Amino acid sequence: MDFCPVCGTRLISSSNVQHCLKCQFKTESPPERAENRRKPQKPEDTAVYVLDEAAMNLRTMPVVNVFCEACDRIREAETWMIAGESSGISSITFFRCVACRHTWRETDRG
Repeated sequence: MDFCPVCGTRLISSSNVQHCLKCQFKTESPPERAENRRKPQKPEDTAVYVLDEAAMNLRTMPVVNVFCEACDRIREAETWMIAGESSGISSITFFRCVACRHTWRETDRG
């Protein structure tokens, strides 16, 4: 990016001439500098990773004992919470049974 030596406005490039829109100063465009050219970027990682059975069963969420309606008994379930968006609901707690993968939610009205 070059600036007009007369008035300091940014010069506009067209073909091989640069000109100032304010004071009509004109100059020949310098050749394009190598550091100004953008190089196409290659994606860093295009590999597809397949998880094995052990990685699929890796639990990263907290686990609690709750009653699962699908199993009809108390089971371990992963749990997570999100904030409620409406004014009547303060938070929503989700549960996912570890045994049958059934997912349900409970709302905390506060």
